[in-house]
Amino acid sequence: MSAEMLFQCPHCQARTMVDASFVGQRGPCFQCGREVVIKPTMDDATRPSASPRHDPHAPPQTRTALHPPRPMGGEHQPGSAEDDWNRIRNRSTSTSGAKSALMSVLLAILLVACLGGLSAGVYFVVLPALELDRSGEAYRAEEAHLKQVVAALQAYHAQYDAYPPPVVYDEAGKPMHSWRALLIPFLELPPGWETYRFDRAWDSTENAELHPLQCPPFEGPKNSSGASLHRTMFMLVVGGRTMFPANTNLSRDAASDGEELTLLVIQVQDSRTHWLDPSDVSFTSLMNGQGPELGSEHSSGTWYATVDGSTHWHDGEFDPEFLKSLSVRDDGSPIQIEK
Repeated sequence: MSAEMLFQCPHCQARTMVDASFVGQRGPCFQCGREVVIKPTMDDATRPSASPRHDPHAPPQTRTALHPPRPMGGEHQPGSAEDDWNRIRNRSTSTSGAKSALMSVLLAILLVACLGGLSAGVYFVVLPALELDRSGEAYRAEEAHLKQVVAALQAYHAQYDAYPPPVVYDEAGKPMHSWRALLIPFLELPPGWETYRFDRAWDSTENAELHPLQCPPFEGPKNSSGASLHRTMFMLVVGGRTMFPANTNLSRDAASDGEELTLLVIQVQDSRTHWLDPSDVSFTSLMNGQGPELGSEHSSGTWYATVDGSTHWHDGEFDPEFLKSLSVRDDGSPIQIEK
């Protein structure tokens, strides 16, 4: 009969039953994801296996140990955008990486199970940790990306006393560049983007050669093999009474409803729009429920930023009236954004 023991994580204090054969081994805590060394809990003796998923003496376990609760439409300020991004960049943050890791573990489980040497505790300890990492890290990475975009918008405003226009047109009225392209000089991007030609259209022969390059702050969905599709996950809401009218650019002073209550940029799911493509969400389409769907690819909610530079997480779907008042800069409608 397999012997099991009670193990308590020294970081988050979560408890679970593990096979005694794992004593001395290292691995991720099923609850907080941090590396632990399997040791017996002082107040527990090794016992025959009963149920690896239940310990009558253990406190209720939650899924909040890896990250603090997500704010309900409120501002989140864990640190600077640069600090957040540097921390996240040095960890595994891609969904594709997590999926690959999960598949590797599943294959290993099947292989070892066939050889008859697997304890059910491994399912309990390893798989939930991977799932937490997949959702939590993507959530934080999206926020860090948004903070980079906001910082670039604010830097552009500081230099030109206005935000960039949604689209730059040539003399014939043809779209040449999106506001995202105008932020290239204000973003920390991989080598290659310094050769972008602003005297050529975004889809010209010269600039098209740069389309396969990565642009981390805007990169959204990936294909089945984990490669980026270079589709933007952040867009403007373009309209006459938003912060971004179609044919001009405004300063932050135009937010007469209050900078902290006026939308700057918002997250979309699969925009199907290359991040250099001068396309965004029109206010009319947004109010009619058309255009790209708002929200995160990984969580049930949406990241957005307001003119004052704050980033906010809205849990679930937007109330249409709230979204309307948030998007319009001068309607005078009071809205409550939780802090």
